[in-house]
Amino acid sequence: MTIGRRKKLKRDKVITLRMNKQTYDIIEEYAEARGLSVNAYLNSVADAQAEWFIPFSSYDLLSSSKKQLAALFESANENFLEQMAQQQAN
Repeated sequence: MTIGRRKKLKRDKVITLRMNKQTYDIIEEYAEARGLSVNAYLNSVADAQAEWFIPFSSYDLLSSSKKQLAALFESANENFLEQMAQQQAN
């Protein structure tokens, strides 16, 4: 591990997340079907939420093109977003 990588890890926030077994099993199966660990999948969900599904007031800091994308994603239904993710994965 390089020093640069080690420094990056120190800036990460480690948290404990508690959930019931049934929910964990569903997430685990979903993540594995996409070739991800539970940790990687949950991080991707948290990253997406932090970047795209945060309150609109925080979009003021974003460029206008990103604001337009955010509005588009807010209006899209879950099935559409899943289809887009599948297309990007292929």
